[in-house]
Amino acid sequence: MKKKLYFITNPISGSSFARYLRNLDKIDQKMMDKYLDLSKFDYEIWITEYEGHASELAMKGLNSNADLIVAIGGDGTIREIASVLIGTNTPLGIIPAGSGNGLALHLAIPLNLKGAIEIINRFNVSEIDTGSICLVNEKEETKKDVFLSSSGVGFDALMAHRFKHLIKRGLWGYIKAIYKEYFSYLPNSYELEINGVMQVEKALLINIANSSQFGNNAIIAPSAKIDDGKFELSIVRQFPIYALPEMIFRLFSRSIDKSKYVTTLQVEEIVIKNGPGLVQLDGDSKESGSVVKIEVNRSSLCVLTP
Repeated sequence: MKKKLYFITNPISGSSFARYLRNLDKIDQKMMDKYLDLSKFDYEIWITEYEGHASELAMKGLNSNADLIVAIGGDGTIREIASVLIGTNTPLGIIPAGSGNGLALHLAIPLNLKGAIEIINRFNVSEIDTGSICLVNEKEETKKDVFLSSSGVGFDALMAHRFKHLIKRGLWGYIKAIYKEYFSYLPNSYELEINGVMQVEKALLINIANSSQFGNNAIIAPSAKIDDGKFELSIVRQFPIYALPEMIFRLFSRSIDKSKYVTTLQVEEIVIKNGPGLVQLDGDSKESGSVVKIEVNRSSLCVLTP
């Protein structure tokens, strides 16, 4: 019996492939049919129309007894779909179509369509960890969310917020945005409860990584493993302006953890207090309160991997 497969695509993701799929009524499906093993799968392609729609479509797929749900988009779209699949036996497939593709790069999923669909054809299912996050505001109201690759506060979250509104995305757009914001940004003091131990840090950013990178091969946590039940915590302190090129170089050469301005720890849970009001989840910025609570969910998501 053929497996029931649903593709969910975000038409405003960063890649040309996602934009090509924007109007499926104007094209045929030869692109998928050329590479997908049609002896194994029956499929449909659903297109998101608004923020949050990907989650609704993923739930629709679950209710239709999907054997596989595939995200076509960037890390934000993948996170939105995965939030529905966490804790289920329905695996997530990934066709990278974003501007950064951090999770796909960490999992070694090809960025080209043929290679990504070949991963689907093989149907090799792995279990990965995910992160759960509680955003507590001053009225003690709690909002819960999830992330797959990383979460962070400080400059990390600000850049995610700025990047969200950039007309021209991609690696150079991100680097230019960093240069533009860095000179005026002031670091914050944070109260951290790490594995039950309190400490205070004045930091440029605090990143909690489940996978190794932000995207575009910008490696924030070179030692991070997505299935070891732990996060890689990076505390990046303010550094002088002349060190900015070096820090960017380290970010793209898997050596950011060797910088004297960076402290890394392995954690299973962390509470961050006195946050600036923004937190990033897989590159999407969210409003948060003064307290952020993060913990790892071991082996909570099934994903197709090479």
